[in-house]
Amino acid sequence: LGGSQGRVFSPLILGFVQNVDTFMRAADVVVMKAGPGSIGEAMVLGVPCLLTSFVPGQEEGNISFVVDNGAGGFVSDKDPDEVANTVCDWLRDPEL
Repeated sequence: LGGSQGRVFSPLILGFVQNVDTFMRAADVVVMKAGPGSIGEAMVLGVPCLLTSFVPGQEEGNISFVVDNGAGGFVSDKDPDEVANTVCDWLRDPEL
């Protein structure tokens, strides 16, 4: 996103934090694997989820749950350009 205005995206990687709800409240979208706890937290806060991976069998059904209920989407982490494009599209969408 930042290239058009001369800004450079510099993520801050924190690892595990106790206050993930604080970060989710500040987020416009959350990119994550299809873990049920994280999905639940994002849904409670009304933050759209872009799911990028899942544990086969165990988390697969979470993807259709999120997509079918309008809580987000799925793009494989094997396609990082499409993940980035989807995030950009979502951030440009005033309905989200």
